[in-house]
Amino acid sequence: MDHNLYEPPGAERPPAAEPVRMVGATGGLSIDRALREAWPATKRNLAVLAGAALIYVLASVALALAEAKYGFVAQLALLVVAPPFAWGVARVSLDALDGRARFASLFSAFERPEYVLPRMFVLFVLQKLVALPGAVVVYYGRATDAPMIVVAGMFVSLLWTVVVGVRLRFSTYGVVERGLSPLEAIAQSWRTTGTVWGPIVALELLALVIGLLGLPILLVGVIVSLPFSHLLFTSAYRQLHGRPADDASVDGLRPEVLGGSRPPANSEGT
Repeated sequence: MDHNLYEPPGAERPPAAEPVRMVGATGGLSIDRALREAWPATKRNLAVLAGAALIYVLASVALALAEAKYGFVAQLALLVVAPPFAWGVARVSLDALDGRARFASLFSAFERPEYVLPRMFVLFVLQKLVALPGAVVVYYGRATDAPMIVVAGMFVSLLWTVVVGVRLRFSTYGVVERGLSPLEAIAQSWRTTGTVWGPIVALELLALVIGLLGLPILLVGVIVSLPFSHLLFTSAYRQLHGRPADDASVDGLRPEVLGGSRPPANSEGT
């Protein structure tokens, strides 16, 4: 192994002057290819991915408990925690698919917070606004103690997610890997998913099944099934959008300013 999986984030690096050029996009989405890429990547990077999944599970439980007790305050806390964590999860997933995941990448948003955090905050808010139609009905039902309205809101939210939400699945990757603005990333994700809506929905259902299969063995199953499911979408992103032209760009940064700090790609994850 030629690098430390748990090494601390590197030195501060400036953002890209323009989006990273991508190559190798297929324009289609093969679920078979996603499975063939995601499972080996999961096994190859299991220690790092399981650690990231464990943090996600514990954070989700803590948030649920906090929301039950503090309500709106917990939602405000989510606005602070979720954006940098989403950046880190995307970075770890992309690196895992390339065979070089590092646990430190989960916190890579803090390498240059003044660049990363505003972009991710705006993206997170925009994604929440997209999900607002269903959420408003659910919140209204809860506020008025009307179970049927809550159920109707959940149905509207599910329908909205299937029709609109799945097409914005890859916007976070666009911000993280290409250095796109939040609006550019959302627009790009919308454009590239127009002809593959069916396969993306099928992939969502497959990820749901994988998640359910992991539940019987509780935490152990979840920390394996969760990253595996996530890597299915990372593979789908790469199929639709390609990868950096020189495979040297990190976090939307110009390769010439990285100074060789990125660990080399290797099929064995070293």
